[in-house]
Amino acid sequence: PPPTRIQPQPVDTAKTGVYPVSMASSKLLDAEKESLLLRTYLDWDDGRPEDHIAEIIARFIDSFPDLNVQQGNSLWGRAFQRLMEFLFEDAVKAVNAEHDLQLAWTSDTELSHQHPGEALERVKRNLLVDYGPYGCHLPDADFVVYREENYAIVCVLSCKTSLRDRMKQTAYWKLKLLQSPITTHVRYCLMTLDKDGDLINPSPPYKKNYGIANIDFDAAYVSNHKLIPHDRIKHFSSFESDLRSWLGGG
Repeated sequence: PPPTRIQPQPVDTAKTGVYPVSMASSKLLDAEKESLLLRTYLDWDDGRPEDHIAEIIARFIDSFPDLNVQQGNSLWGRAFQRLMEFLFEDAVKAVNAEHDLQLAWTSDTELSHQHPGEALERVKRNLLVDYGPYGCHLPDADFVVYREENYAIVCVLSCKTSLRDRMKQTAYWKLKLLQSPITTHVRYCLMTLDKDGDLINPSPPYKKNYGIANIDFDAAYVSNHKLIPHDRIKHFSSFESDLRSWLGGG
């Protein structure tokens, strides 16, 4: 496989919530931890690193032996989210460069701010789910890719370390997006480590989450070196090619 394009980046404390060609620095980790996490990812030499995210984070956590269980779990979650940002940004930057586009991305956290700014307010309106008299609400959206020229949503991704009982509630949002002509075109996808192994094997009898992933999501991207890709269940590395396809109307 081709080497990753991810490179260490300087820390920029101006977090705008809008991420075009270069992502603003996250507040998830301090500069020292972020640098160590990225170096651990780049130095991984046992297969494609994007297929070993859980193992990479475990190695990163081992660098902090004095953490208690609660601190370790907190750092684990923040490291996972930060690596997802790195991988996601890498793919969006590549597609931007290849097609001379200005795709940008943000998250439901940024869109939920009371005053997110004019650009994000327009993005937000293109993603809201209408509950009639009970208001309009954003779906779960760890990453939202949109076109800067018209704020049209390209895709939404929800990140989960483990599926467990979360699969149905996540798939619910895809079904809600299909109900409105404003959002019916939006691709809703899952990114997961699948720590319980529900998606790695396409052999019957299929687990419930396996069926949901293949039917109710536009794609489910899994970081697990044991994964056998099938239908809409794919390796993390497939996101970039899928994004190209969606931009071309595929």
